[in-house]
Amino acid sequence: MKKTLLIIAVAGLIFLAGCAKKAESIVAASAPQTNQQTSSGFESLSLYADGVEVTVENIKRENNQTILEIAINNHSFDISGLEPKDLSSFAGKKPMAYTTEGAYSGGHHANGIMIFEGDLRGEFVFGLKKDLNFKFDIE
Repeated sequence: MKKTLLIIAVAGLIFLAGCAKKAESIVAASAPQTNQQTSSGFESLSLYADGVEVTVENIKRENNQTILEIAINNHSFDISGLEPKDLSSFAGKKPMAYTTEGAYSGGHHANGIMIFEGDLRGEFVFGLKKDLNFKFDIE
């Protein structure tokens, strides 16, 4: 009888720990973006979800293009095989190009440039996987 109660108690604790982890993930995904001013006057924007931080470090609007400098930092999974260009958009438009600068550091850190046609403002969605998207409000 005691053994059965112990097994039920342990199973309950494991279940509750799983629920707490899921709730933590949901909170992280909906956390407000943080801002930091860069030397160019643009305030960098950061979002964090599922162990990944994505930062829009700078934005340039020139020659009828919007150019975003992006940094990705995580220790959850290897991002070297992912193609964010296919899952990203800015004001409803798909990017013209996405290139990474430098090498991926062990598949966990990357800097990239994403280029869109037009002088864009509004919602920027940076997608790493179908279920991992970062939504920024950029003016």
